[in-house]
Amino acid sequence: MKPTHKFNSGNKATLCKSCRCIITEGFTDELLCTDCQEKAIELLYTFRQDAELALENIWGRSDDGFESQIGLIDNFLKHLDDEES
Repeated sequence: MKPTHKFNSGNKATLCKSCRCIITEGFTDELLCTDCQEKAIELLYTFRQDAELALENIWGRSDDGFESQIGLIDNFLKHLDDEES
């Protein structure tokens, strides 16, 4: 996915892919503003919890494809926690 760059009458800007606010004047590779990044991470945590509950309570069995997706989310969230500390 590419960042949204606008020239805005000669004033370069990078826009958030979600809310379209200006992330920075000038060009950057960032896709989301700080607020939208926090919402996306929060959504991942929620999805992770819901997915685990679905595996345990609804299906009563494991689903290798779904578990591998949960593993990817776990790795991503662990990496975020490592960077924040």
